[in-house]
Order: sequence, then structure tokens, then C-alpha cells
Amino acid sequence: MMTDLFDWKPPSSGEEARDEALTQVSENTGEWKDRAMNLISSVPMDTFIGEDIREHIVGKIGNPHSNNAMGALVMNAVRRGIIEPTGEYRKMRRKSSHARESKVYRHK
Repeated sequence: MMTDLFDWKPPSSGEEARDEALTQVSENTGEWKDRAMNLISSVPMDTFIGEDIREHIVGKIGNPHSNNAMGALVMNAVRRGIIEPTGEYRKMRRKSSHARESKVYRHK
């Protein structure tokens, strides 16, 4: 069933909007997402940031179709109980990330 343009309702919160966007990205990543999710548990560090996950995965199966796919992947790994945030933050190393603070995760 198609929705009429005028039936669309905006998300009621920022979290809801984020979750909808991450779901859409996740649904569009196909086989890459499944392969990447299986690789998260083999990140060879006790604690790590999303950048470490990216380097580990891209080195094995290549880049996703969208940079947003990595954020969706990490959020799904947390929701599935594969990894968990430690409550700490670490600066990212990539120049394009401008030393942004990033959540630190650990295997669950």
C-alpha cells in the first residue's frame, strides 16, 4: 500500500528521526551489512571506537555504499548485544574527522 504524500507525519523526536534514518540506511546495505556484522566480534582490541571497527571491516570486505552505513552498523551491534559502550570517549585519528570525540566500545 502506498502512502499519500499528505499522510506523512514527521518523527515525534530526534531519537525517532535518527532511528528511522539508521533503519533506512541499514536496509539498503544488503549483504555488506551481514558480512560486516559478523566481523565486529573479531575486532582485535579490548576497547575500540567506530573508527577501529571501520578499519577492521574495510580491510576485509571493503567500504559500504554509504558512510552512514557504518553508524547504522555500530548502533545495530549495540542493540544486538555484540558490543557495548564503556562510557569513555576517545579522539578519532582520521584527519577528516577533525579529532572528534567518539564513544569507546568493548565486546560484550
